[in-house]
Amino acid sequence: MKDTEKVSFSPAGLLHQVAFAGLPYGNGYLVDRYQLHHISSTRLLAYQGELPEASIESAALFGGVDYNADLNELLAMAQNDSLVSYGSLFVKGSKQLPKAWNELEATLSEVDAIANLLRDQQIPTNYYTGSSAMEERFKMLGNRYATSPSVIHVATHGFFYQDDTDPEPSEEDEDEDLYDPNEALRRSGLIFAGGNHAWQGKKIPKDIDDGILLAVEAAPMNLQKTDLVVPTACEPWLGESQNREGGYGLQRAIREAGARYLIMSLWTVPDEPTKEMMQMFYQYYLQDKLPIREAFIKTQQQMRQRYEPYSWAAFTLVE
Repeated sequence: MKDTEKVSFSPAGLLHQVAFAGLPYGNGYLVDRYQLHHISSTRLLAYQGELPEASIESAALFGGVDYNADLNELLAMAQNDSLVSYGSLFVKGSKQLPKAWNELEATLSEVDAIANLLRDQQIPTNYYTGSSAMEERFKMLGNRYATSPSVIHVATHGFFYQDDTDPEPSEEDEDEDLYDPNEALRRSGLIFAGGNHAWQGKKIPKDIDDGILLAVEAAPMNLQKTDLVVPTACEPWLGESQNREGGYGLQRAIREAGARYLIMSLWTVPDEPTKEMMQMFYQYYLQDKLPIREAFIKTQQQMRQRYEPYSWAAFTLVE
């Protein structure tokens, strides 16, 4: 591959957890040698040429989420804003996860900075923080009555956990194809306003959602008009799995919903590098008008000069 510049790869199983960009290569890293294109399926290679980069028509941002938002306040907000509850599928938490989700203060300044960049480009933006960052608002971005925004940025906790009741499948079981890969979609998701109440087993009013968006709830959304989804500040459980499901519960759901690109992190990255990387990416994407893939590669190359791989290689762009 000495004359190769671009490498497209579609990982399987545990390889979903490998940060390929940060793998050692010579005196540097693989990202220094190749343009790495992480694709969800090799079928994408059958398309001839590059798809045209769509213009950014609108955006939706979520950050600074209040995980302990008052249920009565959420109910009143849902009624005043005519938000529709699509029902709750969350049943119980897991011994592998925290008993409650802590506030992520840095996510507010992260989405503030992105909102300012969007405003500078005069891009219509819906901006949800605190108690307004409700699960219903996210689901309504992709309902059948509305066109999904070009960009969706969600700075919140995410999770992925193994089934506490079932034993880990053996290699023989995996070969027999006994396990439903969609089961991962019921044990993966994002936390929105008021999510701690349901997480801790409290009763939720019937006219609002529980604040816990499972990947299986995101999969039926219509995100065909969405070019990019960015969930940041996600905990490592979002991708940790010891069986063939790999770390793609939420990734699979967003792709099934129709979004073209997804930026995800393979582990929890400190607040400041995350904030810096996101701002840098959006500057290349919004101000410099670079295509998403090119903006991401350039961001990684810049972050590589400032930080060790732990702080930048976790982020991967999936097409």
